[in-house]
Amino acid sequence: MTWFRKLFLHSLVRYIVAFAICATFSLVYLIINGWNYKIYYVDAFTVGGSISVLFGGLVLVTYLGAFDTFGYAFSTFGRNRKYKDLVDYTEKKKIKRGKNRFIFMPYITVGVIFIIVGLIFLI
Repeated sequence: MTWFRKLFLHSLVRYIVAFAICATFSLVYLIINGWNYKIYYVDAFTVGGSISVLFGGLVLVTYLGAFDTFGYAFSTFGRNRKYKDLVDYTEKKKIKRGKNRFIFMPYITVGVIFIIVGLIFLI
């Protein structure tokens, strides 16, 4: 039960944001292409879900520290430096990120649900 809780039980706000992302892109797709054919609904749900999954992947890459170098570069602007060097910056960020585990899962979960709904429309 703990792995289920770690993966899927997060803030309700993150799930609402993920649903809003999916619904917005799906609605925009339907507005652009029309409401006439069933294939447009398949495409709309698949596009919305894919964008949410890709956004979740971007959050995952950020969580793993891929952009720490850029963050350190921007933190060195100015006169008072908070961090001694890049290693110190990444260690402190790693400790800070350790508190927010799996913050990317709501986006991936809602995106996969939208993709599944799109595939159900396809059938």
